[in-house]
Parts: sequence; structure tokens; C-alpha cells
Amino acid sequence: MRRWLKVAVPAVIAVVALAVLTGGFRDRSDAGATDCNQGMETSGRLAAGKSATFNTTFCSDPTRNFAAYVTWGHFDPNRDLALHVTDPNGNEFWVDNDPNAGEAFFAYAPLAEGTWTVEVVNQGTRSINYDLLMGFG
Repeated sequence: MRRWLKVAVPAVIAVVALAVLTGGFRDRSDAGATDCNQGMETSGRLAAGKSATFNTTFCSDPTRNFAAYVTWGHFDPNRDLALHVTDPNGNEFWVDNDPNAGEAFFAYAPLAEGTWTVEVVNQGTRSINYDLLMGFG
């Protein structure tokens, strides 16, 4: 049962994150604000002890939420990613739920306007390939 949960929990988080983010990725209707409220989908590789930082800008929309989700395949104690999120007001949030093969961060409306920063941090002892989804929806 425990092994099944290690697979099921990240999968459920991924489905929820995709549902939240889908609106943010497809909505390009912010008149005159092409850099606002844009989502991001990217992948990369991090060496042990390294991190990668990503930014997105939120402009006024009191109904939108923010979500960031990182996944790296399967659980391995030597591979451990965390999310470090900073909102435009300087509030910092750390997400690291072990043991896991994915991490998710959610902020609910109303959101602070400005730049949201998401740092993917490799806390493990091995390099990790990862996928990151983040956006407003």
C-alpha cells in the first residue's frame, strides 16, 4: 500500500496542478499586457546542490490562483527536489514533502501583483531531470 501511495500522490497532485494551470497557459487575453499572467512549462537537469530560478509576472485579476508543480519521475532517496517560492511582497514559501517524486505549491486569490519567483532546488546527492509547470488560472 505504501509503495502505491508514493506513485498515486504525485499523480493526483499533477492532475490538480494541470487543471489549475490550464487556464493560465491558454489565456492570452490580457489586453496590452503580453507579459502578464503567463504560465510556463519547462524541463531541465540539476546537479546535486544546484538550483534553477524561474519568474512570471502577475497582473490584476482578483479571480486567479497561482500554482507551481515540479516532478522528477520516481521516488529515490538520493533524488530530492524542493520548491522555494517568493511572492511579489517578499513572502517566501518552502515546499519539500519527503518521500516524494513531485512537489506542488498553490496560492489562492486574491494574489499580490508583480513578479513571482519559483526556485527548483536539488537537495539530493544525484543529478535530477525534472519537469516544471507554473502559472495562473
